[in-house]
Amino acid sequence: MSQEKIETIIELRGIINQFGKQRIHDGVNLDIHRGEVLGLVGGSGSGKSVLVNTILGLNTPWAGSVHFQGLDIPKLSPKQMLEIQKSWGVLFQHGALFSGLTVSENIQLPMVEHSKISSRLMKELADIKLKLVGLPIDAGAKFPSELSGGMIKRASLARALALDPLILFLDEPTAGLDPISAAAFDDLILFLKETLNLTVVIITHDLDSLVRICDRIAVLIDKNIIVGTMGELMKNKHPWIQDYFHGPRMRAAQDTNKREAL
Repeated sequence: MSQEKIETIIELRGIINQFGKQRIHDGVNLDIHRGEVLGLVGGSGSGKSVLVNTILGLNTPWAGSVHFQGLDIPKLSPKQMLEIQKSWGVLFQHGALFSGLTVSENIQLPMVEHSKISSRLMKELADIKLKLVGLPIDAGAKFPSELSGGMIKRASLARALALDPLILFLDEPTAGLDPISAAAFDDLILFLKETLNLTVVIITHDLDSLVRICDRIAVLIDKNIIVGTMGELMKNKHPWIQDYFHGPRMRAAQDTNKREAL
């Protein structure tokens, strides 16, 4: 992304998240740029999901502001939030599909909640989303229990895309997938980002994903955040960052990415 084209779509300033006496975030500042893939990493208990939930309005911060296209998220009314949520697609960890609904019905749920289109059109749009994520149309009639782990991830992604969002939030999208399926999912994310002009925020521990698809990486550490490109973070002297980005798994991920680039 060239410097002159950078546009901030989400802005966090001075975010403090505290539960009882436990402070998770202490003055977090973060800009999310339009059109980027931003990876979000951190150790256990660093509050990755809490921070994303704060952006989504599912968690109200103890202090600080979250602005999305100029609107202060924590201060919006429920009606305003409902309108804003049309701009967001969320893939929850483990997919979170409703087991009693077919895949097609799961994909149509956001349409039912946020639109007034006919059931026939919703079904047609659900079929389009299935194709977009690389699933066959007949997968729409199946129940989640009939799908493989990789297919569940793609079906959940299709649901996240149901309302043509501006921003996609992904929580551990490649967790539990074999290396080939995980790499294919990374490629799908890049394809969708370019095809649909998406901004993507991805919580992940998958170093392959960080190397392959992320423009920048935000590291939650010491109750705050350090943001940079992979190259910038590799030079950071913080012990946790050194351990995370300089181990054998990172070298393997970089080697794999170099081979694929040849």
